[in-house]
Amino acid sequence: MKKIRLMYLIAFIQGIYIYIMRVMLQPFVLSISNSMPFVGFIDGLTNSVIPSLVQLPGGWIADRIGRKKPMIFGSILIILGFNMYTLAVLTKSTFFIISGAIFIGLGTIGLPARDSFVAESVGKSKRVMAFNMLAFFMVVPGVASSMFGGKIADKFGYGTIFMMNIFLEAVCLIIFIFYVKESLLKSEYKIILIKNMKSVLKNVFKIPRHLAIFYFILAIDAFFWGVGYRIIFGLLRDKYALSHTQIGILGSVFTASWAVFQIPIGKYMMQRSCKLSLIVSEIVGCVGLLGIILFKDFYLLLISQIFLGLMPAFWIPATRTLISNSVVQNKRAEALGRFVFFNGLTGFLGPIVGGFLYQVYGLSLPLIINIIGGFLLAFAIIFFIHETKDKALSTQLLLSKIEK
Repeated sequence: MKKIRLMYLIAFIQGIYIYIMRVMLQPFVLSISNSMPFVGFIDGLTNSVIPSLVQLPGGWIADRIGRKKPMIFGSILIILGFNMYTLAVLTKSTFFIISGAIFIGLGTIGLPARDSFVAESVGKSKRVMAFNMLAFFMVVPGVASSMFGGKIADKFGYGTIFMMNIFLEAVCLIIFIFYVKESLLKSEYKIILIKNMKSVLKNVFKIPRHLAIFYFILAIDAFFWGVGYRIIFGLLRDKYALSHTQIGILGSVFTASWAVFQIPIGKYMMQRSCKLSLIVSEIVGCVGLLGIILFKDFYLLLISQIFLGLMPAFWIPATRTLISNSVVQNKRAEALGRFVFFNGLTGFLGPIVGGFLYQVYGLSLPLIINIIGGFLLAFAIIFFIHETKDKALSTQLLLSKIEK
């Protein structure tokens, strides 16, 4: 239990700055570039394409040298990224924004190791709740830090935010180095050979049948939700000239909704279905975006954030649980890395497309495309995803549908 509690502590500390960055990074990039397509490019670089390129080999490495070292290396890269953002504040240079986005994207190399660490720290029957608790501890500080970050940006500027983030991640690095104990037994380590790594990269598209359609649906999902949802704070900042504090308040409502419902949703998933959680996630997210299209009043925008906050509460633990339970232990981090790889390839394009659509046609079109995609994906999950009683992906129903 001590292992998993340390992950919860790290998640809490990282959650402080993650949810500040979620609401402040896009306005920061917009303040220097004055371009929504560039905002979308930076979002895609940080959250999609770079993670997709590093997490698959990162997961493969974590299955061979253990979970701890990749998490340490990822933490160091994140600190370097925030230093680049600090230089961007001082120089007003987009070069340092791009550099910071690359480093922070590279820092996600430790995430497959972290997710595997969590899965290995509890029994199989408790993994759903473990991933829900991880999400809960990460999102709870965001309830206050999102608004707090907005006030800091209004009063002291972006540089203060990035310096605070460097300190917080440095604390996480210390915990990784001195307190986290390895979860993968040394007897399970494998020798790292470059030729084996090349083989993994060549076979990246050779996906087990029971994961193939699941990965495909999640990859399409990443594109559609990138078009609108992923760049929503940049869109609202540019469209309505909201202050940093107002953006922060929207972010706080989003994270409060997520935090309040995360544990009840986790208990529901343990008793019921991860598949249904994915369907509900798509629907509530679409309702939230529809509210932003229909209502311009700030207080009604807050209500939309409640629905948007429910979306990741249903989605993130369900996807991680289904993948973790569908592979053997020494393939788990690689499977999670492959999941991010496919999401990243398609998710990179979404925010860029959304930024161009906004620049030409305004706020509504990227959100409408996002909503249409969300409903189509909900139907795809209903008909093409099937889980077993132990919350793993089933091959039997999948194969029968393909044969038909």
